[in-house]
Amino acid sequence: MASTFQNTWQIALDAERELLKSLADKEPTFTAISHYLSESVSLPERAAAAA
Repeated sequence: MASTFQNTWQIALDAERELLKSLADKEPTFTAISHYLSESVSLPERAAAAA
């Protein structure tokens, strides 16, 4: 069962990676926005870890 879940999860991650790459290739500002969002999401996690 765990193997099926892991395979499905990996397929979803691969699809997301391909989608993000495709969007970034078509719209350069998408890369900047995506990077900004990933940084802003991880900031609270970093702050919590530092506390």
